[in-house]
Amino acid sequence: MREGRDAARQRRERARRYEREDSRRYDSRSSRRRKRRKSSKLPLIIAVLLVAAIAAVLFVNALAEEFGYSREHQDLNAYFGITSEDQAVIISDKEVLDAAPVIQGDAVYIPMSLANTYYDNFYYDSREGHLLVTGATRTVEGVQGSDYLVNEEAYVSLAFLNRFVPMEYRIYKDPMRVEINTGSEAVTTDSLESDAKMRVSADKKSPILMDLESGDMVELEEKGESWSKIRIQAVEGYIESKALSGKETQAVPALSGGAEADDSYQKLLRPHKIVLGFHNVAVADANSYLKEAVGNTRGMNVIAPTWFAIADNEGHLTDIGSASYVSAAHEMGCEVWGVADNFTNQIDTNEVL
Repeated sequence: MREGRDAARQRRERARRYEREDSRRYDSRSSRRRKRRKSSKLPLIIAVLLVAAIAAVLFVNALAEEFGYSREHQDLNAYFGITSEDQAVIISDKEVLDAAPVIQGDAVYIPMSLANTYYDNFYYDSREGHLLVTGATRTVEGVQGSDYLVNEEAYVSLAFLNRFVPMEYRIYKDPMRVEINTGSEAVTTDSLESDAKMRVSADKKSPILMDLESGDMVELEEKGESWSKIRIQAVEGYIESKALSGKETQAVPALSGGAEADDSYQKLLRPHKIVLGFHNVAVADANSYLKEAVGNTRGMNVIAPTWFAIADNEGHLTDIGSASYVSAAHEMGCEVWGVADNFTNQIDTNEVL
């Protein structure tokens, strides 16, 4: 009987062992099924998250596009009309000029034709290679470095021009530009209390001209509630008014130079109306016939005899004037204003000038 009980116990243990093994196999199969189900859902979850992220980015960008500020920058070369790297511009009293400067280090040269718009006394002697400045009482010859030639066109240095014209001028880079100011009107300035973007127009969608920093000083052209028009480094644009400190000051530009200007021409005025008559005097002997020439005139108070003629391209004159003629004219109550002609001799008037 004992052997029978042992055999029964062994059978029960084997049965329990088989049950445990079946349970483990079942659990393993269930676990694998769960893992397969989870792994099959993962790509879907990733795809959903990716789509959501893209949608969020697009939504944020759309909001920024609709309600945000433009980050586009306006090229200052295009702003000034510059088309090549070696090109520079002149801004004179806030106006961009067509004339181009020549910049050699710290020296700035402008076309003589432009220099004469500031002080109409410059002349370039191409034969001698000298720059001359003619005034009411003297002629000044340019020193070394005061002029520059480009394709036979004379340029005048601003430093030399500044001796005759009160002005201030500055050179800026990127792009290269020269700002000239000869104005005497008061300028309003203000400082920035925060960084700011200067834009082409008073609109947050407008392109950016310059990135300004807190503390920068700007010229205040127009102040508005939301936007203000300013000027800095010869660039004009708009910033939000909240960036201004409100510490405005007004001052007249401190122009320098101009001490050598010689414009003190004496005006020859008469208290009466000028009645002038020309007297064709071709030879010296004709001076003796003044009374016969003008005897029948009435009311004439100035006579202009053709005494002088330009003799050559060097500017020499021929002269057949007469002191006795002047005395006789004065006795008749006439002043004498001598006349020079440029047609008697074969000369080139442009070369003479």
